[in-house]
Amino acid sequence: MYKFIFNWIYRYHKRGGSTIYRSTAAGGVGLTALVHALLLVKIIEVVFDISIIPKFTSDYYINKIYMLPLAIVYFYLFIFYYTHKKASAIISSFPRDYPLFSWKNLLNVFLIFFTPLFLLILLTN
Repeated sequence: MYKFIFNWIYRYHKRGGSTIYRSTAAGGVGLTALVHALLLVKIIEVVFDISIIPKFTSDYYINKIYMLPLAIVYFYLFIFYYTHKKASAIISSFPRDYPLFSWKNLLNVFLIFFTPLFLLILLTN
């Protein structure tokens, strides 16, 4: 699933002429994994009526400032994980004439990323 997302974002940005397509694809996989993890945590919180993710302070903006370094480290771990060698292996595992915007691929992207994101937003509000 994450290989599919990496391949799709990588090829999309490479097709558009971007020069940082490996980093963008790694960030997209990191964001997808984060949305999946947060959805799982939110489902557990709602079902068991507990709070898993602690708040540092009651101030919203101070919490964001505390979380920013963690987010930067999190995304750089994905960038370092998807080295050029690993990215090449993932890309070569998919066909060379891979149709980026086929209905199947767009549906997969929607189901893998956007559906959990929408569910997370609904559960949060």
